[in-house]
Amino acid sequence: MLVGSVGYMAPEQVEAPSQVDGRADVFGMGASLYLALTGRDPFPTSGELMALIARRMNGAVPRVRQHRPELPVELDDLVAKLMAPDPERRFPSAGAAAAALLPFASYRVPEARGAPVRTRARVLVIDDDPDVRAYVLSLLSEDYECAEAGDGREGLARVESDRYDLVIVDQEMPRLDGARFIERMLQATPAPAPMVLYMSGRVPTESLGGLLLGGADDFIRKPFAPPEFLSRVRGLLARRSEMARRTTGTSSVIRLASGDLDAAEAAAAFTAVGLFAQGACRLAEDAGALGRGYHARLPQYVRALAAAVPPVDEYARLAHPAYVDLLARAAPRTTSGC
Repeated sequence: MLVGSVGYMAPEQVEAPSQVDGRADVFGMGASLYLALTGRDPFPTSGELMALIARRMNGAVPRVRQHRPELPVELDDLVAKLMAPDPERRFPSAGAAAAALLPFASYRVPEARGAPVRTRARVLVIDDDPDVRAYVLSLLSEDYECAEAGDGREGLARVESDRYDLVIVDQEMPRLDGARFIERMLQATPAPAPMVLYMSGRVPTESLGGLLLGGADDFIRKPFAPPEFLSRVRGLLARRSEMARRTTGTSSVIRLASGDLDAAEAAAAFTAVGLFAQGACRLAEDAGALGRGYHARLPQYVRALAAAVPPVDEYARLAHPAYVDLLARAAPRTTSGC
């Protein structure tokens, strides 16, 4: 008996249906995401079941950018990985897939040429090798507003005179290397400082911890593949956007105590906090750092405690349902240290 939609069924469900695991659901998620992004079934049904199954087992994975070329290459690759015929080539779990998808939560398709100009993230690329700068800029210039600098001193002058969301800096540079550039940039720029992606072809892996303690937010080794690089860039910019939303959310919490936060503002803050907390905790659950269901239990505890506390003095804000909702959404992340 065939149960389910063949177009969204993992190939191994046909070969050995009694031996499938959660990676079959990862396949179905990828197929559903393909439909959401393109408006097309990933594997259109022709009526010939055996022919359809044969194509699924041996044919190429459909690509999102074939129908939506304006979408990022790394998103196309991610959806293809979700739908890989071999389950060993997919994400090992839904939690791992969710973590990979999280940076795209705030992605917006760039405006068409001639349309009103929208605000784009600003990226500064610092490297003394002009070929490396040209390569990095070619990867970024379509989606971001980019600038470049040939060494650390020139880069420092740029960040002192202008604001950037992300700085991509090489370590091995004359006059001012990457580590000293980051140190001086953090002293010279007002908060919030740009996110920093550190890149190097020589720094050993065991030095990575020290580099991150020095102020970098992420590290990538040269040479790198475009999907890996773009995924890291998008992740860092999503983190910066989340930090900005959390800052807005913090001020909103204060206003909640006075009851002057409107519903639209509260909803925006809650969506960002809830998405980040849930994604982080589910990833930690998958890794075994937290027990299953942690992200669902903590909000219930918070609501129960809020209901039990008399709403007087500094606890008066607990009388506002929106404030309690914000606490409940943020609790899984803040208490677990994810």
